[in-house]
Amino acid sequence: MHIACASIKSVAKLLQVRGMKDKVHAELARRARKKGQSMSQYANQILERELKQIDLDEFLDQLETREPVEFEGSAADQIREERERYLDEVWEENSKSQSSTPPLSQTPVGQSARQPQGGTSVTNEPGER
Repeated sequence: MHIACASIKSVAKLLQVRGMKDKVHAELARRARKKGQSMSQYANQILERELKQIDLDEFLDQLETREPVEFEGSAADQIREERERYLDEVWEENSKSQSSTPPLSQTPVGQSARQPQGGTSVTNEPGER
């Protein structure tokens, strides 16, 4: 008998859900039928999908164990610099096109890369359209 038991890789586990509302049971049955599955197969699929996602409390616990990230400047400055780096890379990749707009790194401070050199721009005061 010991040899027969050793050949069994896994035994199906049973889960009994008590107190399931009639509406939940009916919806579970309806969705399982729609997918051509038994209620057990469908419920197992739902549970597997749910358990693949990290639990919010576990995620927050993991964040607490990480070292804080420190950087100079504001987050807006960091985003702006990264955006400019990205746009410069795109500019270089597309440099064979006939566009005359310079990369952001060559645009004078305070002037939009889309604004012609020496041009003026009209900006609205806060609250104006």
